[in-house]
Amino acid sequence: MISSVLGSVLGILHIVPLLYRSLFVIMACLLLIMILAWKSGWMNSLPWLALAFLSLFFFSAGDWRAEQVYLRFPTTLYGEKISFLATVHQLEVKRNWEIIHLIVTNISNSNRVQRAYFQAVWIPNREDRQPYQIGEQLQLEGTCFPDRISSKVKSTFPSNVLVQFLYPQYELQATLVQSLSMNPKRNLGVSILQKLQSLFYNNSPPAMRPQARILLAMLVGSQNLSKSEKNIFLTAGIPHVVSANGMNVKFLVQVLSLLEKWLLRFILVPVSIRIIALLCSVWIYTIICGSTASMVRYSLMETYRLSGVWVHRQPSSTVSFVLSSCFLIWICPSVAFSSSSLLSFAASYGIQKAVLFFPKRYSKKRIGRFRIMHYIYCSFLLDLFAELYIDPLCLELFGQWTPYALLSNLLLVPVLLWFLPVLYAWIGVCLLASIMPFFHSVAYGMGCILTKGTQQILQVISVFGNAPHAMMQLPSWPFYDLCAYYLALEWLFIILRKIFLSPR
Repeated sequence: MISSVLGSVLGILHIVPLLYRSLFVIMACLLLIMILAWKSGWMNSLPWLALAFLSLFFFSAGDWRAEQVYLRFPTTLYGEKISFLATVHQLEVKRNWEIIHLIVTNISNSNRVQRAYFQAVWIPNREDRQPYQIGEQLQLEGTCFPDRISSKVKSTFPSNVLVQFLYPQYELQATLVQSLSMNPKRNLGVSILQKLQSLFYNNSPPAMRPQARILLAMLVGSQNLSKSEKNIFLTAGIPHVVSANGMNVKFLVQVLSLLEKWLLRFILVPVSIRIIALLCSVWIYTIICGSTASMVRYSLMETYRLSGVWVHRQPSSTVSFVLSSCFLIWICPSVAFSSSSLLSFAASYGIQKAVLFFPKRYSKKRIGRFRIMHYIYCSFLLDLFAELYIDPLCLELFGQWTPYALLSNLLLVPVLLWFLPVLYAWIGVCLLASIMPFFHSVAYGMGCILTKGTQQILQVISVFGNAPHAMMQLPSWPFYDLCAYYLALEWLFIILRKIFLSPR
């Protein structure tokens, strides 16, 4: 229901490409005016404007906007046979359906073969379901049905394959011809993932391969995890730990910042070079992890933050979140159909609300004395606000809910997140071991410790998964009740802000 509403609203914007471009530029300019700090002069705002128009130029020339502004679909007749070559971009499971997001690169009909670039959604039938991988190429062919109403599409779910576009709407009921082998040389992210996997396997005990896969999933996402391994984290209410999201980018930035401070003791590097190197590291890491919606949004937020550091300005995190989210939705509207992006947006919005209630009036002495209580309080706020926004969406999208999500996030997520800096250090030692064999024993010892620790944590996670009523099947909320819930939640937060955050 949510996806249909968002898709209908966003699909209207693609009727006239000129109107879409104009609205995109106007919205971007208005949001940039919000992010400018007017205490300084207009001349100091020029770097922000330059960054804005450069980003607009980059995205308008890139493939993300090309997928929706120019669908470049060949003229087809009703019931005409069409074949197309697509690449697996994202994988997700929604209720009992396996949904595969595709990037179509080549389409052909009886008239001609044409290069294209746009995103589509593929729902394979039982015969075509298999463990696909991101970057894998698929050859599909079927019958085209242009301009079908989206409400009628839902009744065709039990068919073979369904591919739908926003505007103009095309539905292709097709079958899988063949699954082409991946070419890692053409896919940078896939090749780096394969090298990381071999690096983890070579420096960990053979009996601990499942734990090594989970460590890799904590770092770059759950592309290589089996369904049973994903269900361990899902039933405990912490599937985001093994998925590529903005949290991974945040910890990467923190680790790189600590490394930068250490290197500055020995080497003096200009600020501009440090910022460019940090931004390149963030975006390369995002590409390696599959460029999920959450990672792209946080990378955009980090880009604006570092750009503000470059010009000695500190942008608002809330405004940066709104700006990056709007950019992402307008550049690639098809993310509105992804349940993972909706959940990520809801969690990030709840975290932005929770940050407003963090204590800010503690003295340094009191913070040092009550640091543990302060950390527990902030973690509880983050988890509570995120669950308030995520749980209704989980009921709407999946019909499932776990009552232990808040407790498992509060107890297990901080422990698992401490693994990330150690993982980065382990990768560094493994890379040194590939060059100098002397470090192989050190890397192997660290791999034994990390995999053994992961095994112990998995036993604790299984306690939450095996608890009674760990994953409850509940009816989804009506759409209007869901809207009323979020409006009431916003009204409650406004009252709480007036009570606790008003100046005294």
